[in-house]
Amino acid sequence: MTREARRPGAGSTTRTPWSQTLAVVYLVLVAGVFLSFIAYPGPVFDQRTYELVGVACAVVSLGFAIRGAALGIEVGSEKVLVRSWFRTRRLARVEIVEVSSVIYDGWRSGRRPSATTDTLQLRLRNGRSVTAWGIVGSRATVRKRVVRLRVCLGLLQQNTEPPRRRARERRSRRPS
Repeated sequence: MTREARRPGAGSTTRTPWSQTLAVVYLVLVAGVFLSFIAYPGPVFDQRTYELVGVACAVVSLGFAIRGAALGIEVGSEKVLVRSWFRTRRLARVEIVEVSSVIYDGWRSGRRPSATTDTLQLRLRNGRSVTAWGIVGSRATVRKRVVRLRVCLGLLQQNTEPPRRRARERRSRRPS
């Protein structure tokens, strides 16, 4: 058996952990609220309908919580998976030419541009753009993810030298 050569960045995942964690915790709590419909029936519906509504809403909330745990971008040796809340896109790795941070204007902000939140966008060779709605966070967080993804995709060369301090460089340049 021969193993194919692994491309740099293959197997890495880009996510915004705080955003994902908050979404998953929120959805699990919502599921708990809906399950409480079973324990504390309301006066409006009969008991059976109340239980069915509670269980159905809890199942939907838990489904979104599971999906929330899988949000992000996974870089493989040939493909890139972009997982958002409602869609998973499979892109050829060689088709991606640019990774950038854009202002978030999704459903969380009421479809209006957010002043503090960004999301990640991939530009393809054919000119189309794919927005990763699952990567949402502060500008600094998303920009860190952009740099990491550029390095994983080979769009930005990673600096392998350790950072040097300028003071040390100046001292070493002084004649003795």
